[in-house]
Amino acid sequence: MFENHGDMIKRNAHNFLVDEIFRLLGSFAIKDFIVFDENNQISDHIYEYSHHFDGIVFSVCTKGSARFKINLQEYTLCSKMIVMILPNMIIEPVEISEDFFLKSLFFSFDFVADLPLYSDFDLFEIIEKDPCILVSDEDYRNLLKFHSFIAEQNNRKEESSFQEIAKGLLLALLAEVSSLYSDKENVSIQTQSERLFGKFFSLVRKHHKNERKIAFYATTLCLSPKYLSSKIKKKTRKSILVWIHEAVIASAKIQLKSSNETIEQISEKLNFTDSSSFCRFFRKHTGMTPLQYRKK
Repeated sequence: MFENHGDMIKRNAHNFLVDEIFRLLGSFAIKDFIVFDENNQISDHIYEYSHHFDGIVFSVCTKGSARFKINLQEYTLCSKMIVMILPNMIIEPVEISEDFFLKSLFFSFDFVADLPLYSDFDLFEIIEKDPCILVSDEDYRNLLKFHSFIAEQNNRKEESSFQEIAKGLLLALLAEVSSLYSDKENVSIQTQSERLFGKFFSLVRKHHKNERKIAFYATTLCLSPKYLSSKIKKKTRKSILVWIHEAVIASAKIQLKSSNETIEQISEKLNFTDSSSFCRFFRKHTGMTPLQYRKK
């Protein structure tokens, strides 16, 4: 379906909205819930640029491989891996094989907001730590069965009650996924440096638009700047400033590609003193001006 709307998708491929994709698919999906499989594929443009979703994505990789940065951390996807993307996670394609294929479900947060899901476990917090996990052969087959059955039910367009059916099926699927993530969490023993990096990275995601000084992150974590800098550098082989700057550049790229805001407006959102300093910063880290990137 998406290939028939290439130009429209390309203009908005960097800020995927549930409502927009639903409008493009029309009668092939119920509102706020979309199934992607062999008959209804994700646009290739999703693999070309940095982007984020305003909804939740559940995917199973069935063939090929790909490297993505998700919230600045790089992950390698291959067959029998699942990936969960939460609202506003930043996805940056790095390298995609020609045969790479995902079976996916794409739904808005509102679609599942009334499900009795979050009283039993904090699934989203676990997913945020590691959105991509490899599953066993048996679990892989079970997840594909879930997806196939949901896709089959989705094709019964005459069923006016499919929205409630979809919610029930989705609840069962998310419970299965939650169990897989919880099992992984239980067998994973985090070191002190891993816990520190997790806290630091959460702060960077939350505050990089307004705070770019090491002292802010060190103070928030009740550490000295020197200690925090050494620990992050040892753990990741990148300095704190590199992580912060990568987050700023990723946010800038999304704004440049997904909105019609002026360079000045974007620079203000990212807390630069003026558009000139933003342009110099962007060019230093990307080799091109913001306007050149937007037109690329």
